[in-house]
Amino acid sequence: MSRHTDPVKTTLGRTTRRHPLRLLSVILALMLGLSACVVSPPSGDVDRVPLLWPAAGEPAAVDVQYGADPANVADIYTPQAGGNLGVIILVHGGAFTSGDRSEVKRMSGVIMSQLNRGYSVVNIEYRLTTASTNHFPAAVDDVSAAVRWVRENGADYGMNPETVIVAGHSAGGTLAALVGVGWNSSPSGALGTTAKVDGYISFAGILDFPNAAPITAFLGRSWLGAHADTPGWSQAASATSHLDPADPPGYLAQGDLDTYVEMNQVNLMAGSLLRSQTSYAKLFVDRVVTGDDTCRWHIPQCGVNATELNRWIDLVQQRRF
Repeated sequence: MSRHTDPVKTTLGRTTRRHPLRLLSVILALMLGLSACVVSPPSGDVDRVPLLWPAAGEPAAVDVQYGADPANVADIYTPQAGGNLGVIILVHGGAFTSGDRSEVKRMSGVIMSQLNRGYSVVNIEYRLTTASTNHFPAAVDDVSAAVRWVRENGADYGMNPETVIVAGHSAGGTLAALVGVGWNSSPSGALGTTAKVDGYISFAGILDFPNAAPITAFLGRSWLGAHADTPGWSQAASATSHLDPADPPGYLAQGDLDTYVEMNQVNLMAGSLLRSQTSYAKLFVDRVVTGDDTCRWHIPQCGVNATELNRWIDLVQQRRF
């Protein structure tokens, strides 16, 4: 883990650098009658974990089939140190049409490093969208199936399924957020009802399709397929449409140089959180605004403050939100 001297982000409810958004968040929360603990900025350097994993060596994985479809496969990594505290399900990106679990593992050092902190990682694949098949919400259903499989079978593989967090990058971040906030959505809606998790992490995920930049909106239309113009479907595919106070806590990381998924996506999520009268302590927004351009672009995993992410994961595990 490397040390850097420039804190890289702001949050709703806590901040690693003084920023006007902190004051704005507090004012809005008070206006809405919300309650949360505002934590002072930590002093000292910011911890970052290298993007590529592993740095040296790699623990053995167990391959499993978590669902009925041939695409429903996963690698299980059990903790190497730190006890046996919970499970993080890792979801790859690829614009809903490509990508695989080996790719996201290599680009998610900050998640794979949780193996040394007492957490298992279940690195999954899911049905990919083609021109004619597997449109929304197929991939969401697959991630939900993985959550349910872990809850029911995790102990048999040496995991502790009492705490399950879902984390994803890009399209995987979209899926993670939708699973996180969709557990109490209407079963008859386009999204349906997702499996319940204890927390969700979205790295550069698309969170609001109706208000997205052109390239992001195009991806949304492709994912929706025949329902691209059906009223309400783009909203159903957006995590911003499903927020409510009963949702689990979320962690959003976004780079300020990202031209695929723009910073405004996390702003839209934050605004929806406040409008839903949900405590802003439920959402941690990690704005990667310094460091390597790669980390400020569409791969913010290497730019997040690992100290804060680790603390957030532990607070989820301890049911402190």
